[in-house]
Amino acid sequence: MKRSQIPSVFTMETARFYETFYTTEYGARVDKVEKSLIRDLIGKAYPDSVRAGTSLLEIGCGTGVWTSFFQSIGFTVTALEPSSAMLDIAREKRIPNTVFLQREAENLPFPDESFEAVAAIAVLEFVEDPNRVRDEILRVLKPGGWFFAGLLNRDSELGKRQEEDPIIRHGRLFTLPEIESYLRSFSQVEIRGCVFLTDRWDLMDGTPLESHWKPAFYGVRAQKQTNEGLNPSLRTNRRSAP
Repeated sequence: MKRSQIPSVFTMETARFYETFYTTEYGARVDKVEKSLIRDLIGKAYPDSVRAGTSLLEIGCGTGVWTSFFQSIGFTVTALEPSSAMLDIAREKRIPNTVFLQREAENLPFPDESFEAVAAIAVLEFVEDPNRVRDEILRVLKPGGWFFAGLLNRDSELGKRQEEDPIIRHGRLFTLPEIESYLRSFSQVEIRGCVFLTDRWDLMDGTPLESHWKPAFYGVRAQKQTNEGLNPSLRTNRRSAP
């Protein structure tokens, strides 16, 4: 999605539609499944639990649905969102230990190696240049830091019918091979799927029929290598705070 489209796509009406989805019974079930997966991936990255105050940059926080989740685990969150409409709703929640900023993912306004973790949930589908965003994530992550992501699967039933969704229809969804390729600069990569939807939008997670359907949501954990293991071009791409 081009940056110029953001105001016209992510309007206050769209933001409230997105926020309302999670208050429905169906939306709450999807939310629970996705957060259970991401919580498990975070637990594997931090087997002794997240130390209180661990810094996390959330890219594309939307209305703060995931921001509150990350804060509840123990992270101190810096949450970025380019849409003023989405950001207004997120700020209304007054989430503790969180700073909200209206910024774009392609040009992160932070020095190198600023954060211990970075998260991007259903965000990379909507940025103009996903590869540049990945490079920026690697730049601001500390060596050994973790990247947590949620990515929507183009090969799922959701992907096949994305034109029916007022938000998702504007995104470019990923296939599993594309996700694997996208994460080649990281180490300790783990990719797992959930939200197994049927062609009638029934949620099959935890049922015997789960394996009959492709996941709509892939959760990711991936670690930034130490400085010695980084690609030289990433080591020299340094930036200071404005």
